[in-house]
Amino acid sequence: MSAENLDARLLRFRLDSKSEDPHHLAGALLAAARAGEALEVVGARLGEQPKDVDALVLAGRAWMERGDLLRAQKTLLQAARFDAAHPDPYRWLGEVLLRRGDPDRAQKVLARARALGALDPEVRRLHERATRLARIASESMADADEDGTTAERPLPSEPPPPTSDVTRRAPQPVPPPRPAPRPPAGRPSPFDEPSEPPDEATVVASNLSQQIAEASRRLEAEPPDAVDDDAPTSMLGRDDIAAVQAAIDARRGAASAPGRVAVADDPFGADPFGEDPPTKVKAK
Repeated sequence: MSAENLDARLLRFRLDSKSEDPHHLAGALLAAARAGEALEVVGARLGEQPKDVDALVLAGRAWMERGDLLRAQKTLLQAARFDAAHPDPYRWLGEVLLRRGDPDRAQKVLARARALGALDPEVRRLHERATRLARIASESMADADEDGTTAERPLPSEPPPPTSDVTRRAPQPVPPPRPAPRPPAGRPSPFDEPSEPPDEATVVASNLSQQIAEASRRLEAEPPDAVDDDAPTSMLGRDDIAAVQAAIDARRGAASAPGRVAVADDPFGADPFGEDPPTKVKAK
């Protein structure tokens, strides 16, 4: 069948599913290696009749051609459950098992298909191949058993649980605390209590030192006296002051002499430097 004719049939089926037999159309699509379109056709049929064994077999073949062997196996097993006397589910299931590398089960399934009437040369060829591969696999397993390569080996005993350092080492006694270091000889320790009370002289000296320290702190805390700029200052010593006082007394004693008028407000008299006041000259 040409591709154009097959395309026309598929198009008519898509427009009207009753226009074409889905089994014949899906088979033709599988023969043309168009497994995806074959799944489309049988899917429409299974949507109407889920237990159609022929449609399930065609779906299994389509999944096998697409390489999804697991889904193909499930679909063919479902078809064999719906009709156990139908040979086609077993015939194609045997081929799927061969492709999956299970010749032992494949030869049993293909033998059942031949017993149900599948006598075509392809089924016989697949059955012989599955039988041969299953025999080779069985002989290989027997040789391996004789060599002991697959003999069951005793499981190794579980190692004892690892012991931690805490369980392996015995507890060590805690050493007693070390005494505090003693100060050098002649220097009292701040942690030692006096063995004897201090004598009275020590107490008096200590109290006097405290009083002096407190007085010094008070003097430092008091603000300094303000300086009066108008207050007189003296640069004379004691001997100079005594000499000045004696001169003042002498001047006071001479104040009663005639020709001199003492000024009460001036401690040095009318002339502090001891000179006679100038005489007035009358104009002629």
